[in-house]
Amino acid sequence: MVLGDAEGLVLASSSATEDADRLAAAAAACSSLAERYAQLGIPVPQTFVAQDRVRRAVVHRMFSVHGERYVLSVVTFGPPPAPQTLEVALAALEPILERERWCT
Repeated sequence: MVLGDAEGLVLASSSATEDADRLAAAAAACSSLAERYAQLGIPVPQTFVAQDRVRRAVVHRMFSVHGERYVLSVVTFGPPPAPQTLEVALAALEPILERERWCT
């Protein structure tokens, strides 16, 4: 699991996460794509789920705290997870970010 900012900077990651920098960069690309939805007048997605050829799936959950945009990402193997997979982790994380007022 990786927490990154909207520009792709890793702010935190679990010890089991490989390639945290690359995962955060991919998450930033998803965050940028989500912004384009608004420009087209389409509801902005909060979550992107992708699966590659070797059945590795990635979930990117975008959210904002104090006007700063963040992305929480996780890699799984097997069937793609449900978009709400990261909601429990996000519920625990948002109060921490609210309290700390991180600068990115």
